[in-house]
Amino acid sequence: MMKLVNTLALGAALLTLTACNNDGIDKHIDKQAAEDLEQAQLLAQQICKIDENFNVFGCKFGQRLSFQPERFGNEQLPIVVMTHFCDITKPVYFNKAGVVCIYRTANNARPE
Repeated sequence: MMKLVNTLALGAALLTLTACNNDGIDKHIDKQAAEDLEQAQLLAQQICKIDENFNVFGCKFGQRLSFQPERFGNEQLPIVVMTHFCDITKPVYFNKAGVVCIYRTANNARPE
């Protein structure tokens, strides 16, 4: 009987602790979600763009580069962009619709 009482008391104590900690967990999750959103917004501001004429808009060494041609048809354009503007030592993502990579500078020249 005493063993049953001890087991029930331990169970009640664990439930109480769990209930108390849920509020802290929820606050931690909300805080993490807010931090993730802020980080995503900062990264979105750091994306530079290049157009089909290879005009670079606001790109600085090390920024994420996005190339999204207005029209499809020339499947060589993503390769040309990667060759001249991407740091190919970092991940490069591409398909017929465009390229996302890390900007290295035109012709992969080293920054000054």
